[in-house]
Amino acid sequence: MSSSKSSGTRRTRVPKTPVERFIHLLTEALVVNRVSQRELAERLGITIGTLTKYLRGEVFPLNVKAYIHQKLAKLVGVSTDSLFDYYETGQFTEGKSSVNLEQVGAWLRNFAGTDEISAVLEHLSAAHRRVNSGSSESNESQSETESWTDERAAEYSRVLRESFQEIAEEKALGELEAWGELCATSSQREKPSGYVQMCQGVLANKLVLTAEMAEAIITEYGTCPARDALEEWSGRRLEGIRAAGCGICG
Repeated sequence: MSSSKSSGTRRTRVPKTPVERFIHLLTEALVVNRVSQRELAERLGITIGTLTKYLRGEVFPLNVKAYIHQKLAKLVGVSTDSLFDYYETGQFTEGKSSVNLEQVGAWLRNFAGTDEISAVLEHLSAAHRRVNSGSSESNESQSETESWTDERAAEYSRVLRESFQEIAEEKALGELEAWGELCATSSQREKPSGYVQMCQGVLANKLVLTAEMAEAIITEYGTCPARDALEEWSGRRLEGIRAAGCGICG
């Protein structure tokens, strides 16, 4: 009975990081306002090349100029403050209507370009594979978490540490200065002292994550705050960390 119930429920992937949430809002602005990417770029006061970088996840939202966020907030029908709350927490501080299937269909028929239609077809193909496999999103997530081993966790520790050192070198910062800047990111601020000490130990090569630690992090946060903080600090997606921590990073 549980299988039947889940197969009849429409599931959507929830954006888990500030970058994913930024892309989600840009896509929503396209659909709700029924405009092409070029028209959206004009409304935001940016070039089509810049918008393409945003949609590819190459730019962290907090590195985007304030006037662009103000225009985006207006296009999706929220205040700028609520927009930034959404980037940080995944929740809007004020009511917001959702995009419906009819709006998506109208946008596809009248405004979507070749690249956007190709992306939609890829998503549809992935959805068909998920439905045909008979496995729900929650079962996949549980399987990924259960597959963690101490060896995988140790490798993830190494990639986190090397990414931290690489970014610190790019910024010409010593280890303490770099750690201070990382702690100031929205993804790392106000985390419990136990987590902060664990994170600092990993990045300083004084602690190696175990499978138990990795599972505890995904259970608590649904993502890896250290990875999110490193991406925020560097202003780019860190594919090496994402590949090494596919089960923990969301």
